[in-house]
Amino acid sequence: MIGLLYKDVIYMKKMWKTVLLFSVFFIVFSFVQSNTISAISFISIMIGGNFSMLPFSYDNYSKWNEYQYAFPVSKKTVVCSRYLFGLVLFGICLLLNVVGLLLVQIEILLFTRPYAPITIQYVSAEILPLFFIPIMQAISFPLMYRFGAEKGRSYVICAIAVIIAIVISVIRIWGGEITYSSVLITLVGVAVVMYVLSMLLSICIEKKKVQ
Repeated sequence: MIGLLYKDVIYMKKMWKTVLLFSVFFIVFSFVQSNTISAISFISIMIGGNFSMLPFSYDNYSKWNEYQYAFPVSKKTVVCSRYLFGLVLFGICLLLNVVGLLLVQIEILLFTRPYAPITIQYVSAEILPLFFIPIMQAISFPLMYRFGAEKGRSYVICAIAVIIAIVISVIRIWGGEITYSSVLITLVGVAVVMYVLSMLLSICIEKKKVQ
């Protein structure tokens, strides 16, 4: 499984320069606009969303799917390694957001801006968007396994659009009755359940494929 995970990580190296330049641009821009953490959150979600589907595309281009099972590896192991890659990617994005929080504090000290105390609500609000990354992975991975990289990507976009519409509707209905911390706890629970069910579904889909 470690070898399969490393293969997916190598794919990421092909785009690291693009992501680095994009990240530097948003960080510099955010300092000018005094909104660093929003930029970091955007970058994190972009990386988590795009890089999650990247291994499926490269496996398709390299024809890896056609001979991967010639090696002594089970379909369950292959699927689990892809979900492990998703978790590693999510961890990197979470770390990036923590760095963003530190940058905000440094920015306040350097430019003597009004200090906003770090509270549970504040931290919850800043890291809450990141948990849409494992939810997006939970939605996209089974679709990728079922329909392939190209066709599956179209279904993923439609599914994510529906999820966003539902989330916005729920927020509008509940409005001020909910807090960021309660939403975060709920989102973490939903993400864990969806991730486990998604992995089981992907294993089932992959096992039914005829190689």
